[in-house]
Amino acid sequence: MANDNSQSKVILVFIMFVFVSIIGLGNPDDSTNELNESEFEIPIVSRSTELIALESEETIIIRGNSNFQLDLDYYVNYAYECGLSGYYTSLVINPINQPDADAPLWVWLHGGGTGYWDEE
Repeated sequence: MANDNSQSKVILVFIMFVFVSIIGLGNPDDSTNELNESEFEIPIVSRSTELIALESEETIIIRGNSNFQLDLDYYVNYAYECGLSGYYTSLVINPINQPDADAPLWVWLHGGGTGYWDEE
């Protein structure tokens, strides 16, 4: 008889669980379940380049040959703070011996991402 009593309790608990689950679903036509459209709007983010500052410049001569040099420009964007380091930074490496030459902008991201941008 003790076994029948424990089986009855298990069945009762199961029935209560199913009942509570069905009640929790509610009526799909219920106005309380309607989605708020503003939750899915994409926020507009304004960006600015006004506070990007050239912090330092350096020329690196490769293998002691002054005809083979890289011009490095280090920039800091003071408009946007990030993490523990403070601000977003970037290093621009100009083409060898041609600082004004057109070239695609290559990007290496922390974490392994890469890519480039070219107007054409």
